[in-house]
Amino acid sequence: MRDGILLVAYGEKYLRELEPCQARIRAMWPDVALLDYQGPQASEPHMLHKLDGLIASPFDQTIYMDVDSWLVEPMPELFELLDHFDIALCHADYRQVYPVDAPACFPEYNSGLIAWRKNRRTDAFFADWRRRFLRDHETRYNEKLVSWFPSQPSMREALYHSDVRIATLPSEYHWTGIGYVQGRVKLVHKRPNAVGEAERINEHAGAQRVATIWDLKVMKW
Repeated sequence: MRDGILLVAYGEKYLRELEPCQARIRAMWPDVALLDYQGPQASEPHMLHKLDGLIASPFDQTIYMDVDSWLVEPMPELFELLDHFDIALCHADYRQVYPVDAPACFPEYNSGLIAWRKNRRTDAFFADWRRRFLRDHETRYNEKLVSWFPSQPSMREALYHSDVRIATLPSEYHWTGIGYVQGRVKLVHKRPNAVGEAERINEHAGAQRVATIWDLKVMKW
């Protein structure tokens, strides 16, 4: 299959969020192919099923989004971007990191939205990410700063050591309510009243501004 959206759901919380996420995508972008990869009620390590779902994508070009995300507008331009890049991600707003084999100047990306085209380079990257995640889960579990063992540090390391060509997306494609946005918000992640927040922002699309989950200030320069 050429292009499509992939959702991965595992465990009670994410399986419960799968259906409304699917319904929103079908309502906003009815002509896009949509598949889900479902896992058991419980899995250990927590993030392994997500990585296996990414690796199993049947699409030539995939947009993966977490099921606790909310699609605001279609994003076909991400597929166009993949004509020039191997993978596209947004910076992580915060980093639950432990030291990894990458320089401090190399950023951590958020794995809540990943767009990629299937080729030798991305296949090798995902396989290496999985290997590094399992290695770190085995050896560094007690260093975690959240209730589950995070997969983004190992993704950062695997990206640094890969030969994939990375496109860094602006925050409009993974807006969490913190930071600057200038264009129209396309995807909101982990926020209540996501549609209302995005509509408030999109009313002012094109203006330089800062948006937070507490307040929205339009800044004209």
